[in-house]
Amino acid sequence: MSAEEQGRISVCVIGQVDHGKSSLCGRLLYEAKALDGRMLDRLEREASASGAGTSWKWAFAMDSTEFERERGKTCEIGRAALVTPGTARKVALLDAPGHDAFVPHMIGGAVQADAGLLVVSARATEFEEGFDARGQTKEHCVLARAAGLKHIIVAVNKMDDPSVAWGEARYAHIATTLTHFLTTSLGFEPEAVTCVPVSAWTGEHVTDERRGDAAWTADIPSLMAALEALPARQTAAEAALPLRLPVSDWFTDPFTGLNIMGVIALGTINAGDRLRLEPSGATLDVVSMTTPQPGGQIEVAAAGPGTPVTLTVRGIDEVSLSLGQVLIDDIDGHPTLPTTKVMVRLLFLDSAPGPVMAGYDAVAHIHAAEVDVLVEGLRRPRAKAKSRSKHKPLVARPGDHLDAPPSATA
Repeated sequence: MSAEEQGRISVCVIGQVDHGKSSLCGRLLYEAKALDGRMLDRLEREASASGAGTSWKWAFAMDSTEFERERGKTCEIGRAALVTPGTARKVALLDAPGHDAFVPHMIGGAVQADAGLLVVSARATEFEEGFDARGQTKEHCVLARAAGLKHIIVAVNKMDDPSVAWGEARYAHIATTLTHFLTTSLGFEPEAVTCVPVSAWTGEHVTDERRGDAAWTADIPSLMAALEALPARQTAAEAALPLRLPVSDWFTDPFTGLNIMGVIALGTINAGDRLRLEPSGATLDVVSMTTPQPGGQIEVAAAGPGTPVTLTVRGIDEVSLSLGQVLIDDIDGHPTLPTTKVMVRLLFLDSAPGPVMAGYDAVAHIHAAEVDVLVEGLRRPRAKAKSRSKHKPLVARPGDHLDAPPSATA
């Protein structure tokens, strides 16, 4: 696998609604020259014509549907790609919705990513509202960790707002609060959390060339530099493993036919491969394959782990597809094994509906799939249980870390 493929990384952009996620993505694309001046002028005209105002031009780079633009909110996962100006690293951006009504879409983005970019607003009261139990900042962090993300960049946005005016104390308070939460409550390693101050609107501190005038930011990396510093996946080892590609979406094009979207978790896909859809067992042929590049999609002959791909396929129709199904090699000899019972580790948030006990009906999010499940019992990890009576609590409480075994007697 090429060094270029090994350096590629997918980043899910998360955080509270209206904190500037889509705008920051648009700014990143512009600074990386994945969005040119002509396109930006067009987005500005579209933003003005929509009534949202010209300042929404940055967000319109990611919020491309009429529904999202009318509401001023991201509703689905926005996808774009850029090449960093410093190290020429390929970065795929997955812009997740921040509204609580679209949490399943946020989960679908996080499980496809290698790292997270948490965007929080420094504007007076906005950070506190997002970090409150009723906000989405904490929940998105928890879900990102549950999705397996081990590295996260915290972009403290709107530092140019008059209520902040690039104040060091405000930035330090937010950075310290979030770093403590991420490392102490969620278990992120301290070195895996990087905080940077930015302004999506002015572009300050987004790149090394646009650092701004605040002297205290001199020793803090720019956002682009932080993206370049994220560790690469061990793609060489993962590429040799059996193929696993969870289906995250699909669409039918009038010219190319059925197209399946997803991020390769393990293994490699080549144009012309015959794949099998699990657990249905249906087979299909990969006619061609594209991956995001700055400015659009580019056709590729092969793709490896961590690569977002769109597969043009033959031999199957939309009726056979459902979110969360997994594509594997038809002849790899490593079939998936469906199950109806699993052991899971649960973290109960302050906002968790209750009471949660044996017999509780819940929804499990597995990659892009949503599955109705029944909690058959609760069990505290033995290392945390001080007595046998506390080993099997009857009811879960906020802050509890509990196991839900396959059966109540497990």
